[in-house]
Amino acid sequence: MSFAVLRPHARGHIRRLLQERRRELHARIVDAIETLHGDRLVEQVERLAHHAIRAERWEKALVCCRQAGAKAMGRWARREALALRRV
Repeated sequence: MSFAVLRPHARGHIRRLLQERRRELHARIVDAIETLHGDRLVEQVERLAHHAIRAERWEKALVCCRQAGAKAMGRWARREALALRRV
């Protein structure tokens, strides 16, 4: 039976189950990153932020997004400094 053939309420139910499953998988990925890279989370902060958002772990996502933003600003500043040295 095709997904399109299912009744609307059944399709909605399946979508909700799939969304919940994806949320759970992203939460497991967050836990795995923290376990495997606990001593160097700064290197993984962008990936951690992405999965925390998808897992709907909002406090973790906020912290990681802020750290990722600060990290990005640091990279931008270094590039700008290198460009200025070349002038």
